[in-house]
Amino acid sequence: MVDHERIANIGSKIRELELRKGDKRLFHCCHDDHGDKLVVREQPPKGFEKNNESYEPRLCVARSIPQCFAAMCKGRKDTVFVYEVDQPALATTCSGTTDAPLTSEYWLPPGATLAKVATIEADRVTEIHRRTWQLLESFLKPSGIHSRVASIVAACEVLDDQLVTTSLELLLRAEIGLEVPPENTRS
Repeated sequence: MVDHERIANIGSKIRELELRKGDKRLFHCCHDDHGDKLVVREQPPKGFEKNNESYEPRLCVARSIPQCFAAMCKGRKDTVFVYEVDQPALATTCSGTTDAPLTSEYWLPPGATLAKVATIEADRVTEIHRRTWQLLESFLKPSGIHSRVASIVAACEVLDDQLVTTSLELLLRAEIGLEVPPENTRS
């Protein structure tokens, strides 16, 4: 199965999980501290040209903090600031982004506001990246889907005390064939 077909298939299972959970919250993670409030500016996101994405000004948000990590640039290991959307009803389903079903990505329009709800220190961010690479090493030929899923699973593992859905981690592990760790080995 081609990656985008697998992403769509996994994405539909994630949506079913979200519907059962009933949680409508949306988050944005970034390396810049915008203070207590973040207001979406009238500009397209960084890197939209190279990703063949829409020029539409917006801020990308996701249903969970681990899903935000899958959408963030890899490699930066400095502190991450977590913002929660004040009015989730303003968010729209994104278009033209191939990994959106996996990351549960939505777009916020300019003027929308978010409140800072957490700070993830650099050592934990570094651990998420380290664990992502460990998970990727378990595949002979990792593809884009493996990278995104490994990022989400790694963030679920490392942030298991911060608004994380264990059922999301278990679903993704099963979908790409990652071993499920015994309950008592999670720290």
